[in-house]
Amino acid sequence: MPDNVYLIGTVNMDETTHPFSKKVLDRANTIEFNYIDLQQYPSLTSSEKVTTLPVHNHFLRSDYLQLVDVYQEYTDLVHSATEKLVRINHILEEVHSHVGFRIRDSICFYMVYNKRFELLTDDEAFDLQLLQKILPRVQGSSMSVKRVLLQLMQGALGRTLPVAELLEDASELYAKWNDNQEEAKAKHPQSARKIAFMLRRLEEDGFTSYWLS
Repeated sequence: MPDNVYLIGTVNMDETTHPFSKKVLDRANTIEFNYIDLQQYPSLTSSEKVTTLPVHNHFLRSDYLQLVDVYQEYTDLVHSATEKLVRINHILEEVHSHVGFRIRDSICFYMVYNKRFELLTDDEAFDLQLLQKILPRVQGSSMSVKRVLLQLMQGALGRTLPVAELLEDASELYAKWNDNQEEAKAKHPQSARKIAFMLRRLEEDGFTSYWLS
């Protein structure tokens, strides 16, 4: 395939759709468009003419193929991201959803691009990777899945939770997120909101998935 060809897929996830396999999730960033602001109205004033800005293919083409390509220049950043993933992997192992080198490298590249182009803070960038690369792998109906979600929530909030108590009833935790009361205090707010949603579905329906709406 020529290097100016890019594959971007969309899918409506509902009761007619099979969830993606981990093999697919390993190779993609999952970006949802679930939150809609209905209070967006057409502009009645004439807008200024937009000038087309040509973008060269190298703007989209990946600069890195192997971790060694960034390791020397971004050693500390690679170590920091990897240490976070090691802690997450210890949690995910309980439900056999831990990640491998492919996701490790992909997240490190994401963090490097973010640092290189000064786009987001490190916490904001890792929040998106936790949301897009890790959470789609978690699904099920067991108490182990609930324990995993609660432990991931601790990391997303950046504080310790009474996991043993919340295993019985986590409604106090996710009820706060329905009103967005916790978002400003969370270390990784977007991931925390998704985890709260997954916990609520698990308690109400007996099964949870990243994809349930």
